[in-house]
Amino acid sequence: RSGVFQNTAQRALQFFNREGFRGASTLVSIGSSRLGVPAWQGSVQIRGGGAWELCDTSGNCATIDEDVSDLSYLGLYDRIVSARVVNNSQYRR
Repeated sequence: RSGVFQNTAQRALQFFNREGFRGASTLVSIGSSRLGVPAWQGSVQIRGGGAWELCDTSGNCATIDEDVSDLSYLGLYDRIVSARVVNNSQYRR
């Protein structure tokens, strides 16, 4: 049953400092700390599939399950300081 189970060790987020997956990038893997990505600019690609919850310094959170070409559409206003994998049974938009 290949593809049914995804190894969480291979899951990560690739943040870009420009919209449309351009510019300098930072890879954020599970367990990474000290995130400080501006929520008002840039883009993010999901590596390894699944859903992720991104939260900013104000406590606002957004859940993504696909690449986002413009972070400003997520409704987060401060720096994104946490990113965690969301269990599919707990997934909420």
